[in-house]
Amino acid sequence: MKKVILITLAAVLVLTGCGKKKSLTEQLTENFLGELSKAADELAKIEDLTISGEGSKWPKNEANFLPEPKGTINYVAALPMAFSANISDMSHADAKNYFQSLKGMTEYPAQLILKEKSIMYTGYIKDSYVLYTWNSSGNGSINRIVKKFDPASSDYSYVVYGGEEAFWPAEQMGEIPQPKGLVITDVSVPTGSEKGISMMFTGGSLEDIQSYYDKLTAMGFQDIVPPNKGTNDFTFDVRGKGKSITFSWSASFITSMEVR
Repeated sequence: MKKVILITLAAVLVLTGCGKKKSLTEQLTENFLGELSKAADELAKIEDLTISGEGSKWPKNEANFLPEPKGTINYVAALPMAFSANISDMSHADAKNYFQSLKGMTEYPAQLILKEKSIMYTGYIKDSYVLYTWNSSGNGSINRIVKKFDPASSDYSYVVYGGEEAFWPAEQMGEIPQPKGLVITDVSVPTGSEKGISMMFTGGSLEDIQSYYDKLTAMGFQDIVPPNKGTNDFTFDVRGKGKSITFSWSASFITSMEVR
């Protein structure tokens, strides 16, 4: 029964994408929930599981370092080694403040995504992996698993930044200029031996992309394959300065850029 409850709590978190290639964000979230499900096998054997229902007070002892969120606590399941809480009626401002509180405590981040309609945090704090999510319906979930940090874990080979946290990774990009006319919405930056950087953008025009392509070729970048330019789309693959760039822009879809 205890195992069923904890797996149900984990299932509340929304996993997107079936039958398609998972994004890094989706994979990291799925990995975390996998850890929570495996932990449930052990938790089912333990007798001191605390489960509280709607309207419960925040269990400060069981929550440990996790700050109390603003909103309605729908339920809490707590053990010394794991913690899961579901919150509703949480405003974007309060959800953002909670995100910032976790970010300030972070030792090793994995996902820092702060958007108007969704917030996601995954990271390692003190002795625990922490996953926090919020959506525009005002619903949030806070999860913690006590586990020794593994620096070799694939979950921490990249850090994903989204929304207000997204930025142009100038240090890693070197001489590669930032494209004008585009707004960065997401970026994944390697933390170790991994070399690839991927970014997502919105906005821009065909003229902006043509200008960016021209600027790269003027810098010495050369086509890997001929560019594909249409009325409302432009893709190109170039190589130079010790890096290769794959760029795909469409007036109807999100723009992507991968640098290796």
